[in-house]
Amino acid sequence: MKPETSNALVGRLAEIRVLREHHVWDAAEIVGLDRSGDRSQPRYRKFRVLMEADALVDAVLHLAATAIPPRLLQASAHGERWICSARVVSGRRSRKAEHADLAAAMLASLLLTFPSRRAPGRRRINPTRHANEVHRHDH
Repeated sequence: MKPETSNALVGRLAEIRVLREHHVWDAAEIVGLDRSGDRSQPRYRKFRVLMEADALVDAVLHLAATAIPPRLLQASAHGERWICSARVVSGRRSRKAEHADLAAAMLASLLLTFPSRRAPGRRRINPTRHANEVHRHDH
């Protein structure tokens, strides 16, 4: 099942204990890694190599670096939890996520920097209410 939006995938990440490969592939679709359709491009090849090596943290960092515009990720450990923030390189507003798994926290914060397309007939959530909210993932 492919998520329709970045928010849908962030919701799925909240339900897992550790990040799995298929979550990162789903994120690559949302981020637009394969936006040209040419899978021989260096950014796609490098991502594929990282995924084959099961280097999920490095793959998430690669998604952030190759996003348009690029994103910066920061992570800090608080006990057995990770708090990660992500922001567009040229921006000031950061999005934060918390998770027990470093790669999952990084991916969730990265995804929160991408606008989530609304499904038809769905109401828009007030963006100012959630601007500085930390998304906690307790599993």
